[in-house]
Amino acid sequence: MSEQDPEVGHLFGSTAAWALDDDVVHTNHGSFGGITTATLEAVEAARRDVAANPMRGYDREWFDHHARAVAAVAGLVGARPEDTTLVPNATVGMDVALRVLPWDPDTTIVCTDVAYPSVAANLVRRAAATGATIEVLATDPAIPEALPTMVAAALDRVGQDGPTGVVVDQFVSATATPLPVHDVVAAAHARGAVVVVDGAHVPGQVAPDRADVGADAWTGNLHKWACAPPALAALVVAERHHDRLGSVVSSWFDDEPFPGNSRWQGTVDPGPVLVAEQVVAQAVAILARADELEARARAGAEAVAEAVGGEVLPGAGWMRAVVLPDSAGPADDAGRRAIERGLWTRGIEAKVTPDHGRLVLRISTHAYTSDRDHDRLADVLGRQLGDA
Repeated sequence: MSEQDPEVGHLFGSTAAWALDDDVVHTNHGSFGGITTATLEAVEAARRDVAANPMRGYDREWFDHHARAVAAVAGLVGARPEDTTLVPNATVGMDVALRVLPWDPDTTIVCTDVAYPSVAANLVRRAAATGATIEVLATDPAIPEALPTMVAAALDRVGQDGPTGVVVDQFVSATATPLPVHDVVAAAHARGAVVVVDGAHVPGQVAPDRADVGADAWTGNLHKWACAPPALAALVVAERHHDRLGSVVSSWFDDEPFPGNSRWQGTVDPGPVLVAEQVVAQAVAILARADELEARARAGAEAVAEAVGGEVLPGAGWMRAVVLPDSAGPADDAGRRAIERGLWTRGIEAKVTPDHGRLVLRISTHAYTSDRDHDRLADVLGRQLGDA
């Protein structure tokens, strides 16, 4: 740990130093994340400081603060600051990133059947407006390594008829499955396709030297694993697209190329930007213990699978997923809600998703997660499904 990195030992093993409710077992960090009490206090102080003199905070100091935040965030995600800007979340980031694709009636955009729902909806909307074709690849959750070959075959089939693009998740949200995006990007670029990567779960969970996948555009949230306050996310666009990519929102700098045209997005909440450097330093320090968190996530998933008679899916990082047995209930939204309700009424927050005809429980671990939390989840869920 460098001298600039904070000491984070007190953040591990319990929620005492976090803004989380100590009376709740939090096993779903991945959906919305969580912040420490120190970060919460810092962001509230930053907001008060700007509120005390808005002209100073927004008019005279904002751009310096924004530039420092961009530099810190770019370092965390393995990107160049000159390719990076900040957006509220990956949903907004993907909306901008998708603009780099060649949208026209001759275009085919290849994506997967595990694309995040808001991204899939965005693709459908853009295709309807432009006449582009969306080709959805049916994936096998058990063999994610097959995806680059599938993408290459699809591009070889459709690439003779017009320009092509690829949209892919770095982690499948529902199943916590990491996809081989480096190989997907390489296969797509070899065939002249433009690639957009949804890296929502990457910042803070993946080391900077492994985060950059060489995509044409990429985005990722900091409110999840980097534990930033909402709303803070990175948007990275390759230099070759800067001149033709408009700003995140039309504003004062529209005549500049990306990312300069996006450094001012109106009177946004200043807090996340003002604490970005502190957040990144904390995230880097926690990443130094990544192996410990991965081992805990893996052990937790194995404990739950054993308790309920489920199956642990292939995974990496601090998320794992357990396929629940058929006896867990119908693999639909009603089945999901019934299981989640049974858990949160017993003080456990968890995430269940219908996927490929089965119910999948995702276990998302962070520094505050303890083996006791996973044991509690396994015990309660085992008894809950046993009583069903």
